[in-house]
Amino acid sequence: MKTERTNATGSVASPWTMLLPIFVFLIGACTKEEPLLSLTEEDFEFHFVSPHPEQIIPEGDTLNIEIHVKGPGVLHGYSALIFEPLGSEFLWSDQEHVHKQELVISGQWINNMESEMPLELHLEVYPDHQLEPIDTAITFTASGSG
Repeated sequence: MKTERTNATGSVASPWTMLLPIFVFLIGACTKEEPLLSLTEEDFEFHFVSPHPEQIIPEGDTLNIEIHVKGPGVLHGYSALIFEPLGSEFLWSDQEHVHKQELVISGQWINNMESEMPLELHLEVYPDHQLEPIDTAITFTASGSG
């Protein structure tokens, strides 16, 4: 005795129709792009021209920020922040989505801190659109009048 499978409307269901959800799942799994490699901070060249680690910025002075970054391929952008390590707000920020072999990050920050404060310049570099950003940071000090 031959039996036929029917769908919700009472029509005879094709075996292909019943397998469609499985094919959709498999196609989705195959086209999902996985990162081809993983990168670490050691795969990049970071050159902090200014500030440099442990530099002291006198009150009222302008810090000319300059950082050079080279990676193992075309870089896709960056995000940079200066903040107090124990604070919740940032004092300066810059970000850009670019496609370059070498990034040159530049900007200015005026030290208007009222007391001496350790600060951190945190940099995230985006090696591509799939991989996690590469993080690095340096600390420096803003001196104040108080």
